[in-house]
Amino acid sequence: MFDEVVELTEAEYDAFVIACLETEFGEELPEPADFVTDEQQRFLDSRARLLTSGAAHLDAAVAADMAAARAYASRARSLAAFARSRPAAMFDRAPGEQGAASASSVAARPAALTEVSEWAVDEAAATLRISGRAACLLLVEAVTLVEGLLGTLAALDAGALSPAHARAMVELAGPVSTPEKRAQVEAAVLPRAGRQTVAALRACLRRAVARIDAAAAADRLITA
Repeated sequence: MFDEVVELTEAEYDAFVIACLETEFGEELPEPADFVTDEQQRFLDSRARLLTSGAAHLDAAVAADMAAARAYASRARSLAAFARSRPAAMFDRAPGEQGAASASSVAARPAALTEVSEWAVDEAAATLRISGRAACLLLVEAVTLVEGLLGTLAALDAGALSPAHARAMVELAGPVSTPEKRAQVEAAVLPRAGRQTVAALRACLRRAVARIDAAAAADRLITA
């Protein structure tokens, strides 16, 4: 109560004070706006209250988005740790053994999961109750963020980057050929990434990758 400024005439103010004095202890005090008799002023006061409350709701939405970004980073760390707890060398059959994955199956795995057991995706899918494809994408995103895009992960922790922005970083900066060049790409785009739309960030990423990792970008274009 009394968070907004309401202009009252002297008579309106007197009526408001009397009503406050007559309010029983423990009961809610009257609102000053209820004592405005001028319709134009009442309209302006009502609009001001709507503007203030609307801004507060937007602030709450921003806070929720920041919390979602931090939760996304936390989930990425958990999934990356899970992936590294399932090393292929300890859980998968060696090439040539009966029941081992075929060479083509191994070659088809995402680069981020080459050292992760072939069963990790199925385990994650069953536990999280999602499809195998969705689980694979989550694990790739998590490992790429935690092990290859530390600047992006830090921006998520700070609530400065949305999960959608982070996914664009994973898709376009994740495949950059060396850790040093990935860090350069992050340094080039992250300072303003949080103020951009995802589409604008993707455009900046493509330019940065083409400039910093030109040879690898050309190879990926040919492969695609």
